[in-house]
Amino acid sequence: MKYNEQQQKAVDAHKGAFGVVASPGAGKSTVLVGRIDNLIRNHNVLENEILAISFTRNTADELKSKLTKLDYKHVNVGTFHSICMKILIQEGFSISGYNLIKEWQVENCFKVIDQKADVKEILNFISYQKNYMCSYNDEFVKKITSIPKMSLDCFM
Repeated sequence: MKYNEQQQKAVDAHKGAFGVVASPGAGKSTVLVGRIDNLIRNHNVLENEILAISFTRNTADELKSKLTKLDYKHVNVGTFHSICMKILIQEGFSISGYNLIKEWQVENCFKVIDQKADVKEILNFISYQKNYMCSYNDEFVKKITSIPKMSLDCFM
């Protein structure tokens, strides 16, 4: 893989924690996989000693897939939520009393209401509202962006 100068610095870094922040499509996952490969191959770091945390499940799944193709199956990869849940369970905290809803269960709920519902778009909208601390009683308005899809915004 050919990396640019900044990406190569990230791949070559081998001491301590490291964060990769970049715009969508900039190659964050590829850089992280390259760094993990470098740690394992060139610095004798064991797979199970590496923790890769992402913000989204899609990115975590992409990282796992790329690492599996390199035959790395024991790297700890997940979202903040999934990693924290694993830590709590390992430390003996019981989370069985919490109602953890699976993604497919949420999708089924929306599909009962409307079979053609774009569940991913709905969940993105809900996530956006949560990120901007909008509540159910805030006023929402449709906002047309330069992207062909329609996005929704809220007034704060």
